[in-house]
Amino acid sequence: MFSANSDTSATGMRTTATKIREITIEGKTFYEVQWPKSPKGRNRQAFRQKTEAETFLKQKLAEQRNYGIAGSGFNLNQRVEYLECADKLAPFNATLRDANNERTFVCNVHSSVLTKVGVSVAPS
Repeated sequence: MFSANSDTSATGMRTTATKIREITIEGKTFYEVQWPKSPKGRNRQAFRQKTEAETFLKQKLAEQRNYGIAGSGFNLNQRVEYLECADKLAPFNATLRDANNERTFVCNVHSSVLTKVGVSVAPS
């Protein structure tokens, strides 16, 4: 059995903990924030000031609470872009994955629009 605070998952593999650690680069002290990368691995960012690192750590922990570990890998611009695209695709009952498969998406949208205006569409 593993606790919620454990850095070991149910499969026995170690997972990256979100934390700050002190490091030395070319004789200078820095503070490094580590956080998990999805699907595996870790992200790291170094700061000169401990207060900067602590602020960044709090942001990453809040992102993990709000979006999960996989979602914390996206920056704010990427999240906003996703929401904008999802809103634009909603009238067509399509996802970003559908839109990424351009040919299928365009054909389905074309069929949908023609059907709404009363034109029958032969299946392809």
